Amino acid sequence: MQQGNSGGVALTENMKIAGINIAGSFTLLGHYKVGYMIPCDIVQNNINDWRNK
Repeated sequence: MQQGNSGGVALTENMKIAGINIAGSFTLLGHYKVGYMIPCDIVQNNINDWRNK
């Protein structure tokens, strides 16, 4: 994940959708430190809920 990827898809090593990127951080030297995402099952459940309303 790089800066500006919030809202983008996060993929597994097998190119399957894992979730949606929401945040990330880097060290002072610019090395990737940690990233956060919403897992795809939570996203899918919310989409189904929205469709049923």
